[in-house]
Amino acid sequence: MKEGRRRRAVTYRTSTVAGIARSLLVILCKTISYLPGKHLRIVGFRMLGARLGRRIVMYYGADILSPRRLVIGNDCRIGFHVTLDARGGLRIGDNCNIISQVAIWTGSHDVNSTDFKCVSSPVAIEDRVWISFRAVIFRRCYHWRRCGGCSWRSCNQRRSALHHRFGGVPARIIGERRRDLDYTLGTSAGAIICCYS
Repeated sequence: MKEGRRRRAVTYRTSTVAGIARSLLVILCKTISYLPGKHLRIVGFRMLGARLGRRIVMYYGADILSPRRLVIGNDCRIGFHVTLDARGGLRIGDNCNIISQVAIWTGSHDVNSTDFKCVSSPVAIEDRVWISFRAVIFRRCYHWRRCGGCSWRSCNQRRSALHHRFGGVPARIIGERRRDLDYTLGTSAGAIICCYS
């Protein structure tokens, strides 16, 4: 009887310590996301293990979960109050524009689980993808292809096709983007965006 109580006590202590550590990481990430100046925010997230490319503009208020599993390419723009859930692994390519209040979720709970089990899977967003205001991308939507786009308030749970634009709830193909796009966000919008970071 005492052996069973000890095991439960050790398990409880271990889970409590891990929970406290996760809570402190969330508080630290939130604090970093509100630091004044994009350079301080980027340095802070790099110190927590995020792999961030060059010439990134990250506006204040980003919710980043598990920064060690976050990879962002060069010349990207991350808008105000964006949620980047990297628990399952999140990779964002070069020259991506993620507008304010977008949520990208790699983890969720299994609704059919008896113990509310957490499940996660990776999300990859390739180069020059544009994701608009309040769009939501879920964990099953693994691959966002080059030059794809997601319109405002759209909700996507599947893979995107090459060069397609999505919109609506659930997201459907609403058009195509040009295939010859070769812009670099670092040069085309840098002067304007840096003023407001």
